[in-house]
Amino acid sequence: MKTLYKKIVGATFLVLVCSFFLAFLLSNLYYQTHLKPINDSKVTKIAEEMRDYFAKNTELDLTSYLTHITSLGYEVYQVSENGEETAYGDSFRKTSLPQESIDLVRSGEIYHGIANFPQNILITGFFDNDLRNTIGVPIKTANSTETIFIRPDPTQQFGELRIYFALLLLLTVLIGFCFIFLSSSFIVKPIKKLTESTKQLISGQFTEINSTSRQDEIGQLTNSFATMATEINKSEKARQEFVANVSHEIQSPLTTIQGYTSILKTNQHSLEENFNYLTIIESETARLSDLTKQLLALSYLDNENQLVQKKSVDIAAQIRHYIQFTQWNWQEKNIYLSVELIPAFINGNENFLYQIWQNLINNALNYTPEYGEIQIKIEDTTENFIITIFNSGPTIPDSDIDHLFERFYQVDKNRTRQNGTSGLGLAITEKIVHLHNGTISVLNKTHPKGVLFSVQLPKAHL
Repeated sequence: MKTLYKKIVGATFLVLVCSFFLAFLLSNLYYQTHLKPINDSKVTKIAEEMRDYFAKNTELDLTSYLTHITSLGYEVYQVSENGEETAYGDSFRKTSLPQESIDLVRSGEIYHGIANFPQNILITGFFDNDLRNTIGVPIKTANSTETIFIRPDPTQQFGELRIYFALLLLLTVLIGFCFIFLSSSFIVKPIKKLTESTKQLISGQFTEINSTSRQDEIGQLTNSFATMATEINKSEKARQEFVANVSHEIQSPLTTIQGYTSILKTNQHSLEENFNYLTIIESETARLSDLTKQLLALSYLDNENQLVQKKSVDIAAQIRHYIQFTQWNWQEKNIYLSVELIPAFINGNENFLYQIWQNLINNALNYTPEYGEIQIKIEDTTENFIITIFNSGPTIPDSDIDHLFERFYQVDKNRTRQNGTSGLGLAITEKIVHLHNGTISVLNKTHPKGVLFSVQLPKAHL
């Protein structure tokens, strides 16, 4: 994975290399189009002055004279009439020169090798130490006509170098700034998008944020932010749905209570009818009270990350207690109850654990038909206890099983209303099980036909 640190270092290095390379190309182009003709003219003038000075001072020794010229910052190459070649100063990189060029100079013409030197994109002509990149003039001595080629020595010429390197530096800086601006935009652009998306989230606009294929820190931040925004959006929708469900669950009994209260106020009914109305009001009030308790429990559980008031609890004893507490329910519906319990100690909150069995057993009682069957069993495994509660009621549609533990989710709304439940019991149960590091699942069974709830909880270490 390429980190942002590596990208910045790599981008900086790339900017420097590219800036220098482009600056070099532009400087080379500037030399070819502007400096080279000027350089050719300057060196030609010097060569002519050198030739004329030697012609006026015939007593000078040519070898000494040319050696002196090299000390002034030039490279000199001599070709005698007999073909002998002598270099003065630094040696030339290439000394091959067409014979026609030598003959041209020997005939009295000036050889303009600097102006006519072939362009090379990677080498600036000023630094190319090639014999062809010179100015050639004839110098007559007492006995012969010598062909002399001269060019500036780059190591000793500072005037042109200052111009060239100043231009190179300026172009490098300018191009570098351009590249840095572009690379900074590449880095800053996704951050600006994140900032804008954050402002939208703050204002409550849950627009979809696309993830990115970038693998650096910004890419990770963008993907994490996109995931966070999606989850916040889901939470907001869940909150709105939760508020709507709570409002509906509260409004329904309140409407019933209000209606029957209005009827009672008319005082136009018999005592028996009034008693029935009061019974309905009492039932709806109890349902409101139960709903309020469940909402408070769910709110408390949502804010709990770990259990408090933990101790070793015998869940088998809790289940037996609640079975005895609801004995009249079994008998009223003639339900056959099968119980297989073993001592099972769980390290947890006693009240929360009791609520698990209360919710699951009540659920079984509500959905088991008359003369049906309920089986409650505790199994011992190496690390866990598995508690299963089976009821012979109707199976759950496959489309509903995955949503069964959602808040206010009701498979059969009419039947749920008749049973006086709100759809919060299983959501609370799942929350409590998870707080005890356990799992809960539900499945339909065919032999015997019914629904099986299975709770797995870790054993207490006694």
